Parts: sequence; structure tokens; C-alpha cells
Amino acid sequence: MGYAYVYVDQNNTLQRLRDYRINHEEEYQAMKDKNQDWFTVKFGYFVLISNRKETPEQLLTEYFERTDFE
Repeated sequence: MGYAYVYVDQNNTLQRLRDYRINHEEEYQAMKDKNQDWFTVKFGYFVLISNRKETPEQLLTEYFERTDFE
């Protein structure tokens, strides 16, 4: 059985959204609201899949600390 954990890195997504809007302002303004909403989180949104049932905090902490093992 697998478990999915959704995570949005707000710092990363805000910086990348700013960069995108600076370089693509006309394209962004022409988007429908739902697409603008998606672009608000797109650059920092990801899903972790795990076979262990843990709290999102536990799994994300382990995920971000993985460089200690690699």
C-alpha cells in the first residue's frame, strides 16, 4: 500500500512565481483565474509517495534530511 503526501514549498514557489511573472507578465495576465491559481503553487508543489504510514511532518523531515545519507 502506498501513501501520498502533498507538499508546497512556499519560499521556493513565491520566488519562482515572481521570476516567471517578471519574464512572462502578459502571458500570466491572459490566463484564466484557475490557471493563475495553479501557477501560484506550481513551482513549489510536489507529491511524495511512501510505503510507510507516517505523519507528513515525519516523512518530510526524513525526506529533507536524506542528504545526510546520500
